[in-house]
Amino acid sequence: MVNSSFLNETANGNYSFFKFASEGEMVFDFMVNYYGFAITELYSEFESKLPLLVQGKNFLASHAEPAFYMDKKQLINSMKDEEVIKALTWTRNGDVEDFPAVEMLNEFLPEYKNSLYFAGHRPVSENYELRENGRFVQIHNPEKMNVVYIDPNRNFNFENDIIEADYIAAKSYIALGQRDKALEIMKKLSEHKLLAYGAEATYILIQDTFDKGEFEEVENMVYAFSDSATNQMYWLAKSFIVLGDAFAELGDLEQAKATFTSIKDEYTPSSKEDDIIEQVNVRLERLEKIISEGIYNE
Repeated sequence: MVNSSFLNETANGNYSFFKFASEGEMVFDFMVNYYGFAITELYSEFESKLPLLVQGKNFLASHAEPAFYMDKKQLINSMKDEEVIKALTWTRNGDVEDFPAVEMLNEFLPEYKNSLYFAGHRPVSENYELRENGRFVQIHNPEKMNVVYIDPNRNFNFENDIIEADYIAAKSYIALGQRDKALEIMKKLSEHKLLAYGAEATYILIQDTFDKGEFEEVENMVYAFSDSATNQMYWLAKSFIVLGDAFAELGDLEQAKATFTSIKDEYTPSSKEDDIIEQVNVRLERLEKIISEGIYNE
């Protein structure tokens, strides 16, 4: 979703931007001075092609709260309608007609009674604010730079699913090779083991502990992860694979084999891209060869 005013123009459903210090004019001047008008205009054209609204399995989202109800035809032709552009990008807090977000949820997602409409635009003081009988969620908090995690297979959790940008920062640190900074953030994220990002963070911490050679601690961490009653089975299975690797490093190949076999027997892949069983099979084949050749001391 986009609030397109890159040229700082008041036209085509957009408005020149002056919040505190003529930000719209400052951005336009910067782009023209550093990149030239041709690039600035080209980027503005690209930005104007970005969608105004997105529909998921259990949610709708746009830059701002819809100022009025819009049907499918209006949305398909939205880039040709200045009023629709304005209605999805410039709405002030609470400045709406009746309950447009709720009406659109009922129209586009009639089978999901707990579906929600998400937007940002104007700032909120806490993690979020609710309007329209609790079905419209506004999340824009400049101090927290938070994002929303939406699981299509369950209801939205307001306490755990509105995430500060820490997860994104941690993944960026990993990509940049700044592992220590990433792990510091991951420790905080791992408190939310019931969520995908928290489960992934827990796995990353377990893998890091393995990489340090702290194999006994790996066992403690994996069992604690399992006891958390997480439903994030992919990351839990990945963690048990690390546990099996830890047993192998400790020379307990039979326990390693039992761990890998248990994963193979009990884990159900979530998609064609799920590589858990493949990883387990590779390890089991290697262990079988080592055990059969007697390359270790019982």
